Amino acid sequence: YPIEMCNVATFIKDSTTKSFPEWTKIPELQFQVLSSHEILEKYPDFHFPSGFSHASLFKTPVIHAEKYLELMLNELTANQVKIHSGIHLNSLQDAYNLGKQCFAGTNQHFVIVNCSGLGSNALCADESVIPGRGVVLVAERPLDLYDFVLQCEESPFSDSFPGYIIPRG
Repeated sequence: YPIEMCNVATFIKDSTTKSFPEWTKIPELQFQVLSSHEILEKYPDFHFPSGFSHASLFKTPVIHAEKYLELMLNELTANQVKIHSGIHLNSLQDAYNLGKQCFAGTNQHFVIVNCSGLGSNALCADESVIPGRGVVLVAERPLDLYDFVLQCEESPFSDSFPGYIIPRG
């Protein structure tokens, strides 16, 4: 299924100086901060990086985008939704005009789904939208590895943006 609840472990060097956002109080997420010893008691084979004393653990939905987009496309197609792709637009007004043109003379409504990705800054005339810095690696995962999204917001893994690993499949 394209959406599943995953465990997230965020490594923390010093839990006494770390403040946590309001969303961590949502009971369904099961947010908790555990020491490395407590984590290893629960998960004996967990690979805890040196230099970190604690980790926050919680549950979060993870969307497998490729599967989800395929599911959505199949559902739209099954409901006779007209899909126009591969069209170059220079502005949101172009998108609106295209929608009006496609549905002229009908009493149907149109919806524009913006799938422009990194091209959004040009389409929306918003230069604050910038490409994200990152690297995607695909690696074979050992079968005995715990199913966790691993995240780190501190050096040496990340100085300004969270680094993370999301298990797939």
